[in-house]
Amino acid sequence: MGKAFEKDLFKHSEKIPYEFDRVYEQDTFEETLEEVKNFNPLLIVPGNERGLS
Repeated sequence: MGKAFEKDLFKHSEKIPYEFDRVYEQDTFEETLEEVKNFNPLLIVPGNERGLS
């Protein structure tokens, strides 16, 4: 993740008045899905190709 992208991402996420976890894309879809399942989320908001919140 580039520094400029990371700075911009966190600048915008600070506007959300709630706490949330961020899951970053893993090497495979299955690994990413397993990480999401471990959180047992009520809601999944796709972020971009690098992750979701």
